[in-house]
Amino acid sequence: KDLLERIASSLSIRETYLFGLTQLRDGEHYLIDLNERISKYAPSKVKGEVSKDPSTGFILYFRVQFYTDSVTKIQEDTTRNQYYLQLKKNIVRCYISCTEELCFKLASYALQADFGDFTNCSGEYFDPEQYFPPWVIETRSRNFILRYLPNVHRDHLGMSRKKAKFLYIQVSCVS
Repeated sequence: KDLLERIASSLSIRETYLFGLTQLRDGEHYLIDLNERISKYAPSKVKGEVSKDPSTGFILYFRVQFYTDSVTKIQEDTTRNQYYLQLKKNIVRCYISCTEELCFKLASYALQADFGDFTNCSGEYFDPEQYFPPWVIETRSRNFILRYLPNVHRDHLGMSRKKAKFLYIQVSCVS
């Protein structure tokens, strides 16, 4: 529990109840019990040893533990930002399933959150792999997304980045 508090503090997050620590096993994130000693989760070759070999360590991930049905329950901007980043990553990695239509809506909010108002810039200003799960890119094609999504992004002109994150969280948690 101490480690979670320290990580949250370093990120200026006070609403720690939404987050937990996970360990990656076989491609899945498993929450660790914060009432247990961390050494319980360490591989046997790490326990009780001090080693200079980095391969003997293990990694814990700071992740969203509880998903809320109401974004207004998240009071702090820093918490909301971490929550947004985790949701975005979960959608891109297919941990949260959603329709193609919802993926485009969320991606448009994410572009507004990440870049602010659309400007008539030439060339690619975003990487579809950062905003869409692979199946959407395979279905629609990278070129289609790069041509179509800026038009949807443009619809959010004047929306603050904070509001775009709020809407991203709200829409993804309701769906």
